[in-house]
Amino acid sequence: MKKYFAFTFFLCIFLWRAGGDCLAQAPREGCITASDGVRLFYKVVGSGAETLVAVHGGPGGTLESILPDLEPLAKNRRVIYYDQRGNGRSDLITDGEKLSVRKHIEDLQCVRQFFKLEKMTLLGNS
Repeated sequence: MKKYFAFTFFLCIFLWRAGGDCLAQAPREGCITASDGVRLFYKVVGSGAETLVAVHGGPGGTLESILPDLEPLAKNRRVIYYDQRGNGRSDLITDGEKLSVRKHIEDLQCVRQFFKLEKMTLLGNS
């Protein structure tokens, strides 16, 4: 009886840990609200100690335009993609004032804070 209990206990621990590892590698997505209320869509792929934040080109680009090319980078690290304001699945912007370089930098800061990143590697695509 004790052997059966011990076996069941360790099997449960193993399955719980294996399931957690699988979940850590599943793509995650959602929205971040920028300081001015603009919603930014993000997708996280991969896992690891290092984090890479990937910024797509534009105007008119999306995270989906760079995701296939950067897929190998998610093998050993977490890659965070986000649609810049006015692009992709982020909020559409009609006010030109909200499309300034300053606003894009603030958005990157919001991404960094949302994911609690003290350090990150930044990759920009154009």
